[in-house]
Amino acid sequence: TANCIMADNVEGSEPAGSAPPQGVSADAHSRQGEWSKVLGGMAKGETLSPTMQVSASLCQPTSGVEKGFDARARIGILLEVANAKTDEEEIRAVTRMVMSFLTKEVFDGRKPLNPIQNEVEIGVWDHGEEAGKTISISEQVDHSGQRVAEYAENSKLGIKIHGWYQGKAAFLGNSVHISLSSGERKITLKNGHRYEYTTPGLSIRGLFVGTKGIEWVDQAVIRGIDTGLVCKVTFKPLGWLGMWGKWNQVEGEIKRVESGKMKKKKTLLYTIKGEWSGKVNITDAKTKETSEFWDFDDVQKQYAGKLSMLPMEDRDETDTFKVWDKVRDAIKKGDVETANKEKNAVEERQRAIRKDLKDKGKKAEGIYFEELPKGAGFKPREDAIAALQLKLLSL
Repeated sequence: TANCIMADNVEGSEPAGSAPPQGVSADAHSRQGEWSKVLGGMAKGETLSPTMQVSASLCQPTSGVEKGFDARARIGILLEVANAKTDEEEIRAVTRMVMSFLTKEVFDGRKPLNPIQNEVEIGVWDHGEEAGKTISISEQVDHSGQRVAEYAENSKLGIKIHGWYQGKAAFLGNSVHISLSSGERKITLKNGHRYEYTTPGLSIRGLFVGTKGIEWVDQAVIRGIDTGLVCKVTFKPLGWLGMWGKWNQVEGEIKRVESGKMKKKKTLLYTIKGEWSGKVNITDAKTKETSEFWDFDDVQKQYAGKLSMLPMEDRDETDTFKVWDKVRDAIKKGDVETANKEKNAVEERQRAIRKDLKDKGKKAEGIYFEELPKGAGFKPREDAIAALQLKLLSL
């Protein structure tokens, strides 16, 4: 998740109204004045810098890397993907898995802590005997460009998820739009099928006037490279100032795309419609039969895994909990003075490291990911991940 989200991950749901189902924190209104000072001099459409300085009073006790990692808490839904019997069942399961990465966000007027270069979070999700365990790695591979690389592997199910994305945040006057579509994310299945996918972006709306809230917007696209099946799900935003529309609405289609001599042939298979934070239905384009496709609360209950991590002494020095431990503790206690002091100390160390690299004419390298030539992205470092997997066997 991009580093300027002013929200907390939550579960549960309440009836839709002027506020989103996931709610708005009472503290969000009290922080509005502080954000006015921070954003007041910015032009509409201006990109928010990852080095933008804000007080710890406007920060959550969590890092952007941690938020992205926690989005995979329901990755046990991989079992559905592995058990799919047909190509159509498979893309529906993959789409449900991508949707499971979305979290309900409460507007609380705060942002996550900006991850440092090479900040990592590593853990093992235990899904029980049938689905086994999934190793998960997130690393901030490019601080200045806000690029994050990810790797997840479930050896029992024979599934790998890997890739990278870039968070781009723009100030739009009364909202902040965060695009997460840049990058490349891939899924490889045991049967050899490969998928590419993108996730929707985020809109933090009502910063100063109108309905406050956070909603997923834009599109999620799931493309079967070997099957020719494509699913596009559009996340529909509220109207201007929240004056019309409903929160968290989605509409989508699953199509079979076949290459022709002159142009591609596209056959509509299913349509999708509903509320991603509640229930979504799917309709067969041929039979017109409608059934339930998605139930957020049911997925949460059924697939939330148990997370295990290495002991603190065995973790990387850039582990998110090592980096921000003192800052997190101070924020939770409401000790803004100490939080700012410790936060500034982390940031000053990072500036010194960047200066040293620049003076030596060097570039920061990833711990678990290697940057590809000509800006082509990142790929997993197989040796580093293999060594890590041996360490994680005890979990």
